[in-house]
Amino acid sequence: MATSSTSNTYIPPISIPGIGTNIDVNTLVTKLMQAESKGMTLRQTQQKAFQTQLSAVGSLKSALSTFQTAMAALNNPDTFTGNKASGHDTSILTASLSNTAPAGTYQVNVTQLAQAQVLSANGQASSKTPIGGGTPTTLTFSFGSVSGGSFADGKYTGATFTQNGNQAGGSITIDPSNNTLAGIRDAINSANVGVSASIVNDGSNSPYRLVLTSTAGGANSEMKISVSGDSALQSLLSHDPAGTQNMTEVATGRNAMATVNGISVQSATNTLTDVVDGTSFTLAKTGSTTVTVGSDAGQASQSVLNFVKAYNALRIQLNALTKFDTANAANNGALAGDVSTKMMINQLTDVLGQGIGNGAFQSLGSIGVTMDKEGTLSIDDPKLTAALKKSPSQVAAVFAGTGTATDSLLKVSAFSTTTQAGSYGINVTQLATQGSLKGSSAANTTIQSGVNDSLSVTLSGITTNIKVPAGSYTPSSLAAQIQSQINASPDLQRAKVEVAIGADANGVLTLTDKQYGSVSTVSVSGNGAASLLGGSPTATAGRDVQGTINGAAATGSGQNLYGASGSAVDGLTVQVTGGALGDRGTVTVQRGYAAQLHTVSGNLLSSNGMVQNATDAINNSITSLGTQIDRMQKQLDAKQALYYAQFNALSKVVASMTNTSNYLTTQLALLQKQRTGG
Repeated sequence: MATSSTSNTYIPPISIPGIGTNIDVNTLVTKLMQAESKGMTLRQTQQKAFQTQLSAVGSLKSALSTFQTAMAALNNPDTFTGNKASGHDTSILTASLSNTAPAGTYQVNVTQLAQAQVLSANGQASSKTPIGGGTPTTLTFSFGSVSGGSFADGKYTGATFTQNGNQAGGSITIDPSNNTLAGIRDAINSANVGVSASIVNDGSNSPYRLVLTSTAGGANSEMKISVSGDSALQSLLSHDPAGTQNMTEVATGRNAMATVNGISVQSATNTLTDVVDGTSFTLAKTGSTTVTVGSDAGQASQSVLNFVKAYNALRIQLNALTKFDTANAANNGALAGDVSTKMMINQLTDVLGQGIGNGAFQSLGSIGVTMDKEGTLSIDDPKLTAALKKSPSQVAAVFAGTGTATDSLLKVSAFSTTTQAGSYGINVTQLATQGSLKGSSAANTTIQSGVNDSLSVTLSGITTNIKVPAGSYTPSSLAAQIQSQINASPDLQRAKVEVAIGADANGVLTLTDKQYGSVSTVSVSGNGAASLLGGSPTATAGRDVQGTINGAAATGSGQNLYGASGSAVDGLTVQVTGGALGDRGTVTVQRGYAAQLHTVSGNLLSSNGMVQNATDAINNSITSLGTQIDRMQKQLDAKQALYYAQFNALSKVVASMTNTSNYLTTQLALLQKQRTGG
């Protein structure tokens, strides 16, 4: 039987490209997401770069802060103009100098050391047994000098006691709670009345003695002890160098005495203060020695070295942060190319490149300090030494801010970063005065308890109440007593307010507030006011200084004139201590390198300065990029989810097609087999 020509023809399996192959969905999605995330990766790289810059700016801020602190210390002429004393016998004395101490040689002969007065009470059998009947008793301590008469066996005869109005005394109360020897000791020590109390056991049958030492020392700090109350305590403790003395003086208060270049000097302590301007001697023993005072070039050189070190430390860090390596960008500093940092460097170098004032030295180079190509400083030691030898104060003026006046009764007390350098004319139209209260009649010098012993005194708005010990006084001794009690007030001492009280030839007292200005006033009330000052005392309020600085009205307060706000002299304070009215010459403000660099660094570090602005800008960029990255991450997460959904759907389709392909392949194979008769 004939057959068709196609009956033996081969029919190949049906094949669809891709069907039946495995699809790696994860790999496909990962590669697609890498392409999609290039924008976010770029922003992450930018954010990391900004974070590196932020860290660098933080380091720069720390370096600037350290530099500013160093400049503040160097913005003081005293740092550069130290003096030193040499050549003297330190077993006899030690010398302390301020920067106003003039150079010179001083022959010092110490003939007597200062000594504090010591009083001893009669011995007691016990330090813990009550003394007297327990009647409340007041001990009042006064201090002064003893003159005239004679002294033997610890007692004065025919002497005069003159009270020291500048040394505050005080009172304590003894009652049954503290009327033992130990209780009296503790009460005195806790009262801070200028007396130190102790108990000495001398080994006798009545061994316990109360010993009192005047803490101030010197011939003008001898004690007078008034006792009112219990008679037993009066017999034990009352002590009047001009009258009854129940205590024994075992050491007499005396002043230190010496001659300095043949001139006699003395002091209540063993320190001779300002015997020469700015020079004090602390005495250790009697004897003669020679003190030579001269400038301390070593201190000044060290201060210049400190300036150079501080500047170089900052500059080296700036150089590292702004380093730009054209051959290898990996070596670039974190702030390479940053405009703000370059401006900062320019500000610093501009300060060092300008001239200073009109003194002997007007530049860093003139004193031997030079800058290299990297911007760091170095010192030419011989040139610096020569400059310091010529004029230490002029070297100081190169670095520190200084203020000088042509009038000796004017002083530049302060100037601020807002004060511009220059010379400014001073015109005084009113001098400052002190408040006072002058009696209308002679003071009653007999003080009676409960009658005229209470005073309420107000100085510069601060009130203190005192009770004057009963007794008979001279006008001058009464003035001294009241002055010492007023000035002992803790409230007045905290406010640094004091009074001076004097008596004229007629016995009229005047109280003068030691403060100056319109706040200075004096008033007195109490049962002793009229007795002390008469019925109609004259009160005079203090006045503030008035005048102009640089032709503009200045604000006066006390003795100080303050420059007009917003002007070239803003922040300038000039103290006027006296002199005539009218034109008073000029004051000159000079801002040295340390002063200017302190200002520059302060401006850079301020809340609206370059460093803070750079920090804010970088933080804003980091925040903005973070927001973009978060948004892009959400978009990428959604895109990735979509890709997975699409490829998973495709996988299902492929799987279905694969199954269909396999089925068709099987069926075609069977069909082929049937047709070939297999």
